[in-house]
Amino acid sequence: MEVLHALWASGRLHLWIETSTFSAARTRRPETQGTAPHPAMVGHASLPEVLARLPGVSFSPDVRYESLKLSLPSGPKAPQASPELGGPDAAAEEMRFWKVETLSLNAADAFRFLSSPGEAPGLNFGASVLFWKEAAAFALGLIEKGCFAPAASGAWKPDLEESGFEARDLLAQ
Repeated sequence: MEVLHALWASGRLHLWIETSTFSAARTRRPETQGTAPHPAMVGHASLPEVLARLPGVSFSPDVRYESLKLSLPSGPKAPQASPELGGPDAAAEEMRFWKVETLSLNAADAFRFLSSPGEAPGLNFGASVLFWKEAAAFALGLIEKGCFAPAASGAWKPDLEESGFEARDLLAQ
C-alpha cells in the first residue's frame, strides 16, 4: 500500500509517497550525520509512474523534482508510519528530520490535481492531501458564490460573511 502526502512550500504543492515497505538501507543509524532519506518513500525515479495511476491527473512540463527536509514523528532509527499505513497510536519518541523526494507542482497544476476525482487502487490519500483538496474546493466555492471583495490595499480578499460560513465553522473542521 502507498500513501500520497502533500505540502505547500516555496509557492508550490509538493507531492511525496510513503510506502508500507521500509528500505533497510535508508534507516537511520545513531551515528548518521545530516538528514537521512525517509526509508519508506517512493523515489524520484518512480514518482511519475505511481502518480500516473491517479484518474484524470496530468501535469504540465513545469513539474520539478525536488527534495525537502521534513520533521516527522520518529523512533530511534526510522520515522513512524503514517496512520493511513497503520502507524502506531502512541506518541513518537521524538521529532526528527528526514529527506523526502517530491514532485512539485505550480499553482495551475496543483489546482488541477486538487480538483481531480480521487484515489487509485493501492494509492490512498493521506490527511494532508485531503486537507489541500478541501481547501481548494472551499476556495473555488467562494469564487463561484462571488464571495470576495476589494480590500483597502487594492487586493481582493475572501468575504466569509457572504459565503454562509462562520469563521468558527472553518476552524472546527
